[in-house]
Amino acid sequence: MNWVGQHIWDFISRFRNKVVLEDLATSTESNVIMVKTDGELVKSALTAINAGTATLATNSQGITSATDADVNIVSDGEVTVKLDSDNDESNQKFKITNNSDSVVFSVQEDGVISTAGGTISIDGSNSNLEMNAGSDIVLEADNAGGSGSSSIQYKDSGGGNKLMLSANSDVVILSNRASNGTVQIRANTSTAGSGGEVTVVTVRDTEVDIARDLNVVGSITGKQREVYSQSFMDDLGSGNTHYLPWKDINEQTTIYQEEAAMVMPCDGRIVSVTVRTSSLTGSGNLTLGVHTLAPGISNFTGGNWNQEETEALAVASTDDYHVYHFGFSNDKHFESTEMVSISIATDADLGGTTYWYVTTVVEYDWNTALSSTSAEYDAAP
Repeated sequence: MNWVGQHIWDFISRFRNKVVLEDLATSTESNVIMVKTDGELVKSALTAINAGTATLATNSQGITSATDADVNIVSDGEVTVKLDSDNDESNQKFKITNNSDSVVFSVQEDGVISTAGGTISIDGSNSNLEMNAGSDIVLEADNAGGSGSSSIQYKDSGGGNKLMLSANSDVVILSNRASNGTVQIRANTSTAGSGGEVTVVTVRDTEVDIARDLNVVGSITGKQREVYSQSFMDDLGSGNTHYLPWKDINEQTTIYQEEAAMVMPCDGRIVSVTVRTSSLTGSGNLTLGVHTLAPGISNFTGGNWNQEETEALAVASTDDYHVYHFGFSNDKHFESTEMVSISIATDADLGGTTYWYVTTVVEYDWNTALSSTSAEYDAAP
């Protein structure tokens, strides 16, 4: 079928060489001719593709693949995406969205990279995240009370992510949330690298180990232990109670004597009393006791004193020069401003006048120490 200047074909035409179209008119059509892999020409929606200097689209366009197909961009050189080329707008972004058109990743023209809460994975072994001088890692959610909602974590042996570093209300938290997680602080000797690395501090859930000298300029406030020598020479007799001396070599038979009673500057406890015997002639029980008295009460009345705890051990006449250790279990025996006396008692005559070597360990809790301000007390604070 022929028309003047036109040929209509109902069959497939094949061209082995170039096909040249001359005198083409411009159009506002939104379709372009595409070539399939078998050489067939098809019509496709116009895309935002630049061919050389000929721009094919001036409005917002897209590259759309077939259903369930991929889109591949292949280059033998660099691939450049230029944002806001005429610089007439600000904060333009290169965006990646999901099927709901929500932005999951974007690069802003000023270099700001944003993700929508997804995980950034750096695959491959020995991969590094390198940051130039002046770069920072900022946990934005915790600038003002994020309760650790932003953090730096690691994957533990069980495969779970465990928190290492976070912040909450301007408090930086260094931790290890693995079961019984341990935190170490390491430093290097003059030898660089792993060969010179030493662990200087180890923090566990039950204790802190410091493996190097601790230099402190200010005061150390906490629980501290002090050792007292309370040795004496006397005949304890049978069924008698004596009180160990705090300040000299003479034990006392009255609890309130200034040698035997001491006012405490803070809360604390008697940790232990260790006794070494000399020559013994009898057998019986040796009992050590801790006694306290609050302020505002007469110290001359024996019944006003409180017996906090006692420990007893059996002693045999053949136990010459043995050592008896009395460990006390109470968390606290005395409070600040209270008086403390330690008794030693026998229920049989263990020997005559002899030497008793006594060492006492006292634990003071300086967190409860009396203040540096002068004051009067009629009761324990």
